[in-house]
Amino acid sequence: MKGKQEQPVVLTSWVLVERDPDAKEELWVSHNLELDIVSQGSTIAQALEMLFEATFIAASDDIAAGLNPADRQKAPPEQWEKLLNIVNHGTPVKRLSEVKKNMILATQLMLVVAKVDHRVKKNRPIPRERLPSFATTDTCAAA
Repeated sequence: MKGKQEQPVVLTSWVLVERDPDAKEELWVSHNLELDIVSQGSTIAQALEMLFEATFIAASDDIAAGLNPADRQKAPPEQWEKLLNIVNHGTPVKRLSEVKKNMILATQLMLVVAKVDHRVKKNRPIPRERLPSFATTDTCAAA
């Protein structure tokens, strides 16, 4: 009989995405508040994609090391206050194209990470096309 199969870890995280006002070119900064992971991109979609990838890698590394990704340090209180303001007073949006440069996007990211047998693929990176695509829900934005 085979050994017990480990259950995947499901992470649901609040994410803020806002334009960097100090950047010379258009740059959007994405912040996973539950895991305090930050990434960026030239578009909102790219910032979310890069954050999803960074979150996936960090969570996978934690799980491989026997750690729970949910035990990571959370974002600073001012980021959570910003989220609360957006959730309570923001304008719902259905498409990322509705978010204007002066808005902050708040959304949720769901990620499922399963522990894999690293003996088979030791020291081989996961090809980008095999990484799961991100999904967001409950999207809203604030001016």
